[in-house]
Amino acid sequence: RQYRVLHDCAVRRRVLGVHHPCLSQAKRVSGVIQNNIRTLRFLRGEMSQAELGLRIGVTRQTIAAIEAGKYAPSLEAAFRIADVFDVPLADVFTWRKS
Repeated sequence: RQYRVLHDCAVRRRVLGVHHPCLSQAKRVSGVIQNNIRTLRFLRGEMSQAELGLRIGVTRQTIAAIEAGKYAPSLEAAFRIADVFDVPLADVFTWRKS
């Protein structure tokens, strides 16, 4: 519902040139995605980044960037990583408000 309201307000603003109060009220919640991929790889017999990447269909560099927190994986990639380690998604990734 909130998306629809913000979308409608954005359309009004763009089409009619009218400022609507809901646009200024929208607040973005910021946070940090943390992960346990390195630990899970170690516990899984020291699986390499390249092997994990191969198993989920991304490059070793992508896995390295995800582990370092420089890149947030797609939802599909996140579920695939959890599936490789046979753990729930919440055991791989956590989100903390900043």
